[in-house]
Amino acid sequence: MSKDIFVIAEQLDGNISKVTFELIGRAKELAAEIKEDVVAVLLGSNIKGQAQSLIEFGADSVIVVDNPILEHYTTEPYTKA
Repeated sequence: MSKDIFVIAEQLDGNISKVTFELIGRAKELAAEIKEDVVAVLLGSNIKGQAQSLIEFGADSVIVVDNPILEHYTTEPYTKA
C-alpha cells in the first residue's frame, strides 16, 4: 500500500507560491524516511506549464487539474477537483 506524501500546490494568477516549494522540500525529507514519493497536486486554469517547476523542486510526480472553472478560487469547484 502506497503512503505517498501529497502537497497541494498553492498558486495565485498562475504563479506558484514560495510556501509550496518549502512544503515540497519538507515532504521530500519525510518521504525519504518512509521510502515513498512526493506527489504535488496543481489546480488552476492554464496552469499545466507550471508542473515542471514542481518536479524541479523535488516532487516525484504532479497531478494537474487544468480547467477554466478553476481560474479563480471558489470552494466548490476546487473541492470537486
